[in-house]
Amino acid sequence: MKKNNQLKWYPIILITSFIILWEIGGRIGFISPLFFPKPSTIGQTISDVITSGEMVTALTATFKRLFTGWIIGSSFGLLLGLAMGWSKP
Repeated sequence: MKKNNQLKWYPIILITSFIILWEIGGRIGFISPLFFPKPSTIGQTISDVITSGEMVTALTATFKRLFTGWIIGSSFGLLLGLAMGWSKP
């Protein structure tokens, strides 16, 4: 049973180690911030976007586009399905 409990921690340890190494690599200049910004920079940017209200605006626009596309696609799919069902082979 003890071995099973230890296995539960491996994913957490692995992910935490990866994030720590990523942060260290970014701080010492080993990892380019252009392609892989530091986790602390990502966290700060997310915090800034949420507190400024930009996130709500962006999510609202995203969900409008998502639901509009879903409605259009579902409508065409329904019409096509009905046409296929009503047609005779």
